Amino acid sequence: MKVAGAVVSTIRSLTTEYSTCLELLVLPKIATDLPSETIDVRDWAFPKRVRLADPQFNERSSIDLLIGVDTFMDIIKSRKIRLECGLPTLLETELGWIVSGACTNNKVKLSMACTIQRKEEESDIGSLMNAFFNIEEVIDQSVWSVEEQECEDYFQATKRRECDGRYIVRLPFKTDRELGRSKEIAMHRLKGLERRFEREPKLKEAYESFMREYFANEVVNLKEGKQVSRKSPLRALKPVMGKDNIMRVGGRLSNADITEEQKHPIIIPGKHRLAELIASKYHEILRHAAVQLTINTIQLKYWIIGSRNVVKRTIFNCVK
Repeated sequence: MKVAGAVVSTIRSLTTEYSTCLELLVLPKIATDLPSETIDVRDWAFPKRVRLADPQFNERSSIDLLIGVDTFMDIIKSRKIRLECGLPTLLETELGWIVSGACTNNKVKLSMACTIQRKEEESDIGSLMNAFFNIEEVIDQSVWSVEEQECEDYFQATKRRECDGRYIVRLPFKTDRELGRSKEIAMHRLKGLERRFEREPKLKEAYESFMREYFANEVVNLKEGKQVSRKSPLRALKPVMGKDNIMRVGGRLSNADITEEQKHPIIIPGKHRLAELIASKYHEILRHAAVQLTINTIQLKYWIIGSRNVVKRTIFNCVK
């Protein structure tokens, strides 16, 4: 049915002060006339205090306005009055009392309206039926991606069920791992760092100086090819001393697909001024990121002893 237009209208109650604004669509006809036949209500006993929203509700007439369910629920109240057996129920609304429900009184005539429409088409009924079934046909094809199908196949191949009802599935591992050129890149960076120390001997001396200041015993042990003492704070890091006399974290990630610089970050004492400068620099580079993100980024190159406290202090001073 074609919509002729839209209007905004305000409806008001004849029995209360209720009013509301509605946006309405204009149609040639909303529905068939209701009720289907005029109902004789002369024998119905309405309470005297009840004021009907539509006193002529029993007379067959056209529908002027169809209210949406959202507004309808705002209009309906909780009170209701049940008439005699076989008669509808009275419901209280903001617009007055309305009559709702089935009516089984023998005096009411029941009628049924049927509408039959026939339309001639050039195509025959057989082609129309085939087109209908083609539309309704269920496509029996998998809509999974290649990765999802591999996941399903792996689950079916490796799953097992325990006695308590739980399912156990093996963890999948990638077999086509490509390491790339990480070693070549790491060696290039290492040689670049060595050349920098050769060009700037003061920088090398400064690093060696503060390493001896904070980790004198560890430096001596590592240069002699020994392991650090069990009481050393660096024990868990398994430190190593490179050819450039820089103390780095040991082989914790020897098989990882990352650069050598990331596998063996430079060890920095947390109490040294250099640790604060590094934390401040990365905090600004990351645009004042949170503690964990700053720590993770720093550890790609440097391993600050007690890095969490250093970064927290840096962020606190920055915010302050």
